[in-house]
Amino acid sequence: MNILNDFKNLVLHPVGFYDDLASREKKSFTVPLIAVFILSVISAIIVKSLYMEYYAEISQGIDTVSQGDLSKEIQIQGLISIVVAGLAPLVVIFVKSYMVNGIASFGGFGNFKDSLTAISYAYLPAAAGTFIASLAAVLLNHYGFNFSPGSIMEFGNNITIASVLLKEFDIFVIWYEILAIIGISKIYRVNYNRSSFFILGTWFSWILISVGFVLMTI
Repeated sequence: MNILNDFKNLVLHPVGFYDDLASREKKSFTVPLIAVFILSVISAIIVKSLYMEYYAEISQGIDTVSQGDLSKEIQIQGLISIVVAGLAPLVVIFVKSYMVNGIASFGGFGNFKDSLTAISYAYLPAAAGTFIASLAAVLLNHYGFNFSPGSIMEFGNNITIASVLLKEFDIFVIWYEILAIIGISKIYRVNYNRSSFFILGTWFSWILISVGFVLMTI
C-alpha cells in the first residue's frame, strides 16, 4: 500500500520523502488524515475504560449527582472521549497548516493544500505514538500516559507545574515537529531557519495555551 510505503520513507528517509512529495504533481492530504483519524479513534477506544474510571473518580465528590445519573454520564463521557480524540488531531492539523501557510507571504512557494499535506504526513508518527502510549497506559493503569518526562513525574498523581509543562514534550510530538520543519522547508522551498520559526512558533504558542488551561484546574 502507498500509505505504508510513504510512512516507511517518512520514518527512515524524511528529507528524501519530502523531496519526492514536493515533486509530485498531485499532493493528497486525505490518506494521511484518515490514517491519523483511525489511529486516534483506536487509541481512545483502548483507554476508554481507564478514562471512565478517571472521570468517575473526579466526579465522586459531586453530591448533587445520583449514582444512576453518574453511571449514565460516565458512559456518555466515554463515547464523547472517542469522538473528541478522533477529531482533535484533525483540528490541530488544520489550524497549524493554516497558520504555517503564512510562510508563503515571506518568500515561500506554496498554498494551504501544500501546508496541509506536509503537516498531515508529519503528524503520522505522533498518531502512532498516541496508539503506543494508549497500550502502555493500559499496562501501567495510568490514564493520560505519554512518552514525556512530565508523564513519568505524574505517577502517583504527583501533578506539579513542572510536570504539566514537561508533559507537552512527548518524544513523538517532538518527532512530529521536526518532520513538519523538514516538510514545510522542502515543499515551500525555504531554509530550515524560516521553516523552524513558523513551526516552533505555533507549537510553543499551543504549549502556553494548553498549560495555562491545565494549571487553572489544579
